[in-house]
Amino acid sequence: MGALLICIAPSVFGQKKSAYETKKIAIENKYLQQMGVPLSDITQLRKKGDFFINALFAEKLSLYGKNKGTAQQMALVSKMADELKAAEKLKTAAEIKAEKDKIKKANQRWEEYEERKKEERLREEEERMRLWEQEQKREEEEKEQKIQFYYKKQTDVNKIKQYVKKEFLKWAEKGEFESTNKYQERIQQEGKEKLVKLASNIFFNEFLYRKPYTIKLGTYDADKEIYPISLTKSIHIKAYNTEKEYEEALNGIDHEYKSGSVKISITSDIKMNKENAIALKERTSDDFNFYYEHDVMSILGDSNTDEWIMKDGYLLSISFQFDDNKYFFDKGNYPLLSSLQINTTELGLSEYFPENYTFTLDKNIIKKEMEENGY
Repeated sequence: MGALLICIAPSVFGQKKSAYETKKIAIENKYLQQMGVPLSDITQLRKKGDFFINALFAEKLSLYGKNKGTAQQMALVSKMADELKAAEKLKTAAEIKAEKDKIKKANQRWEEYEERKKEERLREEEERMRLWEQEQKREEEEKEQKIQFYYKKQTDVNKIKQYVKKEFLKWAEKGEFESTNKYQERIQQEGKEKLVKLASNIFFNEFLYRKPYTIKLGTYDADKEIYPISLTKSIHIKAYNTEKEYEEALNGIDHEYKSGSVKISITSDIKMNKENAIALKERTSDDFNFYYEHDVMSILGDSNTDEWIMKDGYLLSISFQFDDNKYFFDKGNYPLLSSLQINTTELGLSEYFPENYTFTLDKNIIKKEMEENGY
């Protein structure tokens, strides 16, 4: 038993070092001593492990370079490297194999580490992308909600009312040289007529010939002489951050907004002879309207408010003039523009009209505007 303990002791309390390891340690000790480290300190530190020896060597080498200069520092490193390389001849086959295995395992651990980091980076990138897409979706949904909100507020009908109120208030200001009696007389005698004229004028100026319409033709039925036609109006929406900003924008105060668009359309099977159908198709072809993309600038609506519908508060013509021929869309269940009634109470003009006054657009005023402007 005693003999066994003697044999085991070196393995338990300290392994015997090979010739290469002994030589390597001696070289390291020599150069550490040259850099000013006592052998006793080296011996004590070596008990803690190679990591501490390497850290000490890096520290002393840096200090050596500062004191002796870079040239001597590099010379010392080169000389030590040559001695260590020469000492490698002392390695046994087992040591060489063990070193290769160690390098292989280290490389394998590094590859595994790199793969884990790659997977982590991939997961992080996927998470960033997911969060970005989530934020984009949230912003798009928020924008769409605002677009839909202001789609209901920025209708053509509301624009007519806003314009009428704004322009009437300008007209209703008392002139500097206007007596109170004359002022009151002007409001009482001309106020109602002014409202009707303002409403009719804005229809002519803003809607009758400023139609961002596009036309889409279906397949012509030559036997029945029926042409399926869709007329689409593209509506530009300004979505403000708050309703207050929107109200201020109506009064000329600029605010940032997000742009959007909503399209409304009307489709009907329209009776049309073959010659006119061919002409219409040519007129709306890409070759003919290269810049307008089926724009119907030359296809005019009518001043008759019985030939306009209100769809979600937006105006759409149910008739169009083309090559001296007039065609009509089916109005469906949508109310006609001629049925639009505006009253002074909703306009906030009760101060000028004690009794609520209700009025409609006047097609005769609109027709007169057309004639005066050469339409």
